[in-house]
Amino acid sequence: MIWIILLILLCFSSLIALCVLPWIVSWMARRYGKRGWSYGLTVFLAGAGLLFWDWLPMEISYKNGCEKKAGLTQYKTLEEWQAKNPGVWETLTPQPWERSEPTPIKGGYWTKRQLNERFSEISYIIKRRFSIVENQIDIIDMKTGEQMAVYVDFYTDFPFGETKLDSRLLRFWMVKGNCSAANEPLGWQKPRELRDRLDMERRRFNTLKTIFAGGSNK
Repeated sequence: MIWIILLILLCFSSLIALCVLPWIVSWMARRYGKRGWSYGLTVFLAGAGLLFWDWLPMEISYKNGCEKKAGLTQYKTLEEWQAKNPGVWETLTPQPWERSEPTPIKGGYWTKRQLNERFSEISYIIKRRFSIVENQIDIIDMKTGEQMAVYVDFYTDFPFGETKLDSRLLRFWMVKGNCSAANEPLGWQKPRELRDRLDMERRRFNTLKTIFAGGSNK
């Protein structure tokens, strides 16, 4: 509940900056014989610009990512892989859950988790423009480098639900959960069909990770 109180305080501060400050500037300008409304409007637009300049580009980028790129792509089934690698699957054993240290790449980093002697899960976290974060998870055949399946998701890097004070909470409209999350309070409203599809594909991808780790279908 602490973060809700902080969010209310931050929102109240932003309202003061956007409404009260322009009124004060307008009043002072009129006292000196100037056109108060023009000075007040200038201060209001400057404050709004600082707060909202990247909101629309973020919404467009997030919408396009969720609609056009997010979701599951399966390149090869286990049965197809077994047909090309006869007798190998029976020799594989699941590995303990252990993720590697992050390895920096352009715009982010990647981590690796070995599923068994042949397959691994590689997760890429890449910072895109306008605070968009792309999360791509691959199931890889380590011997050939072949992608078995890929899941892609998007969200923003703005904090939400944290107890510590963060000035970026002032811009709560920039908070976006993953593409299958419930509709955000502001901005583009994700269609239920899209959310349902992505949620189903996420569950399917998690099942694939279990299968390729050797947890079933052996």
